[in-house]
Amino acid sequence: MADNEGYNAKKSQVTDNSLIQFIQAPVEHDLKSVPGLGPVAIEKLKEAGIESTFHLIGQFLYFAGPAETVTDTCDEMWYFLQNVGISSYRSGIVKCLAEKCETLFPQIFMQPNDEDNDKDKGNNENYDEIGGGCQ
Repeated sequence: MADNEGYNAKKSQVTDNSLIQFIQAPVEHDLKSVPGLGPVAIEKLKEAGIESTFHLIGQFLYFAGPAETVTDTCDEMWYFLQNVGISSYRSGIVKCLAEKCETLFPQIFMQPNDEDNDKDKGNNENYDEIGGGCQ
């Protein structure tokens, strides 16, 4: 994999204000509510069977298995978006989903056997680099 491939929070073009509004708002059914998703991306998601924001969050959670770090999960979601044909804003979309899931499910990236059990870092030493969630 080239260095420029995969999830990179620094490539997110989602504004802090849009991210905060998305995180703080209730989950909306309409995919338009996810920052970074436009009409073309929404059509590609629908072609892949993702009909709502709930489905998109479910897909993200599918990648967040018990042995997965937040980095692994964000990468897998980024590649999923790439595979369905979304060519723009992937890192921003993934960052929004990761932050939303971290809000909805605190400790989602915690391992039951984490020694320090620090809920702000989960099981990922790069937690702050990918968004505290996914920055």
